Amino acid sequence: MKLSRTLLAVTALALPLCGSATLAADKAHQDVKKRVDALFRHLDSNQDGRITRAETEAAVAARFATADGDADGQMNQAEIQAMGVARAAQIVADKDRDRNGRLSPEEMDGEWAMRLFEETDEDRDGVITRADVEKVVKRNLMPQN
Repeated sequence: MKLSRTLLAVTALALPLCGSATLAADKAHQDVKKRVDALFRHLDSNQDGRITRAETEAAVAARFATADGDADGQMNQAEIQAMGVARAAQIVADKDRDRNGRLSPEEMDGEWAMRLFEETDEDRDGVITRADVEKVVKRNLMPQN
């Protein structure tokens, strides 16, 4: 009888934890979907459900032009901070090859974006699909068992 009460107590304690794990998994899945949807809204300019290298390059150039508040063709620390980048001073210090305190498109380059494109395009067909992105996001965001 004591064993039955113990099992009942353990079960009663464990059930909410199982529900929490399911809720956490559902939330993680929703987070992945939100991130993928946001990426496609931003990069898939022709809304065909595929992101090409050209769309990625155009988005990087547009982001630079938008962030370049004074339209001088270069980004200073304040403009980078205005993009919500906390490490703006460090980024300028690291990338400013000519040491003028500003980053040209060449210095700022979208190299990181193209590197992400290459890493996401695992089948090397030059196109990123939702499935490609979901796989990478899940691998990087969801807990591994």
